[in-house]
Amino acid sequence: VGPPAAFAWRRAAAPLRPRRPRAEAPPRTPRRIHPRADPPDPMRLARQLADRGRLPEAAALATAQLASAPVDTEALTLLGIVRAAQGRDDEAAQHLRRVLSLAPQHEEALLHLALVLERAGDQIGAARLRARAKSSHR
Repeated sequence: VGPPAAFAWRRAAAPLRPRRPRAEAPPRTPRRIHPRADPPDPMRLARQLADRGRLPEAAALATAQLASAPVDTEALTLLGIVRAAQGRDDEAAQHLRRVLSLAPQHEEALLHLALVLERAGDQIGAARLRARAKSSHR
């Protein structure tokens, strides 16, 4: 029917299924719902350890995180902060500069590196970093 290139498609009617009689269903026993325990976030734990002054443990967790994710800015930042707190300013600066190479406007890394530079006597470098942090905060 219709023009030569036309066609029509019609879905066949679904076969009727016999209905089951509505009988009383047996009572179900409630399923026990077990709360799903999420694995602990290693960086959250590392920050908590660092906040409690347990610096070697925090550094170990951050280092382990970096072994599996070498460009994890959170782990690099925390490791830089921990190393600065341990008085290992050269290592701290190295980690914080790496963060800034990955994320140039990382405010926490900018401010902590400014503190490390200030402690090393580089007031001009520290002031530049603080200005960058202030401009990135806007």
